[in-house]
Amino acid sequence: MAKLIKIEKFTDDDKNPTIPINSTYQYVTIFGEDDYIETEVLYSEDGWDIDTDKTSLLYYDDDEEVVATEDNPNREPAGSSDGKGGQFASKDGGSVSEYKETTMKDVETKPEVKEIQKKLDVNVTNKVEEAIKELGIEDKIYDVAMQGSYEKGTDLPASGSDMDLFVVFNTDVSEEEKNQYGLEIGRKVLNKDFAESQGWTNYYDEEVTATSKYVQAFFKDGEQDVEVQIVPTKHLTLDQIRERKLDGKDIEIGMERTPHQTEYMKTALKGKEGEVRVLKKFMKDAGLYGSNLKQQGFSGYSAEVLIDKYDSFENVIDFFADLKGGDIVDKQGGGKRNKENAFSIIDPIDPNRDLVSAFSTQKIGKTINVAKKFKESGKIPEIEYREMDSTTITFDSDEMNEDTLIGQVRKMANSYQSVLGKMGFNIETNTEKVNGIDVELPNFSFDSEWDNDKKKNTVKLNLGTNNITIPETSKDKGISLSPPTPKIPKEAWDKNIQKYRDNNDGSEFIEEDGKLKVIRKNQFTNMTDAIDYLNKNPEGKLAKTNQTEQVKNNSRVSTGKSEFQNI
Repeated sequence: MAKLIKIEKFTDDDKNPTIPINSTYQYVTIFGEDDYIETEVLYSEDGWDIDTDKTSLLYYDDDEEVVATEDNPNREPAGSSDGKGGQFASKDGGSVSEYKETTMKDVETKPEVKEIQKKLDVNVTNKVEEAIKELGIEDKIYDVAMQGSYEKGTDLPASGSDMDLFVVFNTDVSEEEKNQYGLEIGRKVLNKDFAESQGWTNYYDEEVTATSKYVQAFFKDGEQDVEVQIVPTKHLTLDQIRERKLDGKDIEIGMERTPHQTEYMKTALKGKEGEVRVLKKFMKDAGLYGSNLKQQGFSGYSAEVLIDKYDSFENVIDFFADLKGGDIVDKQGGGKRNKENAFSIIDPIDPNRDLVSAFSTQKIGKTINVAKKFKESGKIPEIEYREMDSTTITFDSDEMNEDTLIGQVRKMANSYQSVLGKMGFNIETNTEKVNGIDVELPNFSFDSEWDNDKKKNTVKLNLGTNNITIPETSKDKGISLSPPTPKIPKEAWDKNIQKYRDNNDGSEFIEEDGKLKVIRKNQFTNMTDAIDYLNKNPEGKLAKTNQTEQVKNNSRVSTGKSEFQNI
C-alpha cells in the first residue's frame, strides 16, 4: 500500500532550519495502514534534491512517485515524476495554483546567471561612464542606469542574460546629438576588445536605426548567452510625458517612459516579482507573449501592470477568462482608453497610453480561450491550427529591423488579399466571436530568417485560399432588378441599373435569382500566375512599400499547404 509522506521540517547538521536543497536532515511523517503514524529523521550526506521550502505531500508506491495535496491526500496516482519532491501535477494537469507553485521554482534566476548580471551591471556601466568622459560630454548626461526587467527583478531565467543600460541625456540635448553620442558610446563599449576582456566569444553587434537608434551586442559567456543593449534617451518629467509637450511644442514619446516605469514598478511590485515571472512564463508557454509586430501580444511591462492591478497570477487568469469588450485595466484611474481596442491596459505612468494598441484581435481571443481552458484543467492548451491551400511568396530583403519589415509585409498581405479577391480568388479573413469580441482569423502568415553574412532577410509570406484555381469565367454579385424597398421609386432604381450596365460596358450580362449579373472572363485561373504577374507589375495594383522593388526583382512563388493559427 502506498504511503503518504509529509515533509515537516528541514535541518542542517547542527539541527538548524534551512532550505531543503541545502539540508542534510529532514523530518518526515509516514502515514500507513490503519492510520498508523510514525515520524522519522532521515539523513543525506549530499543534501536533498528538493528546491522548495514549502510543505509537500507525496505518495510512494514502490518506485513510483505521485503527488497529493493536503486538501486531497488520497488523490489517485498521476504517474511517474522526475524524482523531485514538491512537484505538483495531476492527471489533467492539476490546478492554476499547482501550476503556479511548480513554475515559481522554474522561473527563479539561477545563481550563475545572477553572477553574470552583476558583472555586466558593474563592467558595462563603468565602460559607459569612461566613454562619456572620453567624449567630453559629462555635462550632457542626466543619468546612466540599468533599466527593464532585470532592474525590477521580474526577468525570466533563460539560457542567458538580457540587460538594458540607459544613457539618459539632459532635456535640452537635441535628438541628433542624442542619437549620435548614443551610437558612439555603444560602439566604444560593446566592441570586440571589451568582449575579449570579459572572456566572451561569438561577438557581433547590430545597430537598429529605424525608430530607435541604439547598439546591441550578443556574447557568449561559457554556456550562457549574453545580450546587452545601450539605449540613449532623454530625461523628461512625468508631466512632460503625459502632456506630450516640451517647451510648448508637441513631442513624440518613446523610451523616455522607461526610467519612470522602472522606478514605479520597483516599488509597486515589491514582494510580487515572482507573480510577474510566473505570468510571463505562462504567456510565453501559451504563445501570448511578445508585443512586436510579429507576435502582437503581451509585453513584459503589460504583465507587470496586470500584477500591479490584480496582485496575483491567479487573479489575472480570472480576469482573462472573463474578459469582455470594453474592459479596462487602470489602477491609477483617469486613463484614456483607445476605443479601437477590444479592451485596454493603461500605462500607470502615462494615462494617455493604451498598452493593448499592439494586440491583434486574434491574440485577444486566444488569451480568453487559453485562460478558460487553463482554469478548467490547470494545463495550457496546445496551439490549434487549420490547414489550407496556400501560395507562398519568397523574397530577399535588406531590411534589418524586424518590426519595420513585418509592418511592411503585413501591409503587403492585406494588399494581396484585396487585389486577389477582386480577381476572383477567395482569401477573405474569417471572424469569430469570443466573449462578444469580434476576433479576426487571418488567412496569411509570414516568417523571416536573417543571414548575417549576406546581410539579407529571407521572407516567406503564405496566403491561404479556398480556391487556388478558378474557372475561366465568373459572375459578380450583381444588382437587384427591382427596388430593394418600396420606398425607392422604380424610375430611380432603373437609373441605378443603367449605371451598372454602363460601368460594365462590353461585358456579358445574365439575369439570375432576380438580379442582373456580369459574366467576366478571369484574367488568371491560377493564383500562382496571378501573384507572379502582380509581383512583376505592382504599380497601381499593390500597395507600395519599401519591399516592392525587392519583391519585383527577386520573388519566387510556389503552391502548397500551410498551417494558420486558430484561437
